[in-house]
Amino acid sequence: MFGPVPILKQTRRGNSLVAVFYLDSEVINQVNFDPVEFWVAMNATYSDICAASSKHGVDNIDFYTDIATAFWLKDEDAVENNESAYYEHVVKH
Repeated sequence: MFGPVPILKQTRRGNSLVAVFYLDSEVINQVNFDPVEFWVAMNATYSDICAASSKHGVDNIDFYTDIATAFWLKDEDAVENNESAYYEHVVKH
């Protein structure tokens, strides 16, 4: 098991909902991944789908954890190191 896992908390700043990541020793849904990989997956997931998930009422930590895990960390048909590959071939270009 890896150490503390970055956890997403949402907080209000004025009328805006803000995502805040912090380290907590409690592991959400028993996630067992490298904390940096998990944080990258959570960040990518939140930034890509936060508007749609909020619109449909699923804008919560469990949803983002499940999507990040399924899409980034447990996607068996993805290329190896898919987070790095995505950054290298999509984000940088």
